[in-house]
Amino acid sequence: MVHALIVVQKMNIPDDWIAYFITLVESDPNAERWESWWERNHAEVESVFSRGRFLRISTTPFKEIYSILAELDHHYDVPKTYRHPKFHVPSPVPVEWLTAETTAMVVEEELSGSMLYKSDWLPIKENLTDSDSCWRFCSSERSWEAMMGRSGYAFVRDGKVIDAIITVMN
Repeated sequence: MVHALIVVQKMNIPDDWIAYFITLVESDPNAERWESWWERNHAEVESVFSRGRFLRISTTPFKEIYSILAELDHHYDVPKTYRHPKFHVPSPVPVEWLTAETTAMVVEEELSGSMLYKSDWLPIKENLTDSDSCWRFCSSERSWEAMMGRSGYAFVRDGKVIDAIITVMN
């Protein structure tokens, strides 16, 4: 009975979705950003998958895509720490935390070789425009005293912080 359910599930998943999921798990740099794909397809995804699977793919898509592909006999080793850059969710910081302007080249050099390079820098770099600026940031002295301090790099577009990479926290 379970096997028949999986077969029915296979037939309901559009081939272009399967191809897209494969590009994500194979880390294809030309893959469409998850947010764009999800915005265009989430209503249909809800009608194709069970409610539980829909909730899992909407909250932990990278993990759930591996599960879906495995059920379709596309088996991949699930990485323990790496997430495809297309799943990056921006996390801006308050503009008051900006301390000094820097350059993308400096950020690139300082993060190369670190875990933050792939997981944080590459997806942000992909979305930066020529008019965006890079800044160092540091939270308030009070936040550090309260063991909630943060510092790192922030990325600004049109005067608004659009994303950040936290490099130090206490």
